[in-house]
Amino acid sequence: MQGYLLHDTESEKKYRTKLTETVAKARKNQRKLFKNYQIYISSSVSGHAALVRIVEMNGGEAKIVPNTIKPRAKVLRSDYVREVDQVLISTDNDDDNSLRTKFCEEVVAIGLQSQIYTSEWIMRSVLRQDIAKDSAFVVT
Repeated sequence: MQGYLLHDTESEKKYRTKLTETVAKARKNQRKLFKNYQIYISSSVSGHAALVRIVEMNGGEAKIVPNTIKPRAKVLRSDYVREVDQVLISTDNDDDNSLRTKFCEEVVAIGLQSQIYTSEWIMRSVLRQDIAKDSAFVVT
């Protein structure tokens, strides 16, 4: 029986990787790529439910948070937060502005490391099986 090799020329070119290498790295990582991250995904991000599954399949914890957060509501739940990097996946448009502001305030208050990225950060990290450090994915 002959094995089937994964191949997707378009994605391999876009993410500058080969899927066979990605699968090999995923095995080596033992699906723990995001183990040191808690990831919050704005409800306004396209495909947010799929992104949660992708993060979880790579050893991370992910939660969908509403982008229309109320002033007294919390983004970070005290029963959920661990001492790992906190990441918000957000759009870069004004719809998520209050969510981004609230997230930053809460993370600073508890003294953890954080970053705000577009969803492309997840995809690039997973397809390379290495946490993306590209500033192109940072939302300010």
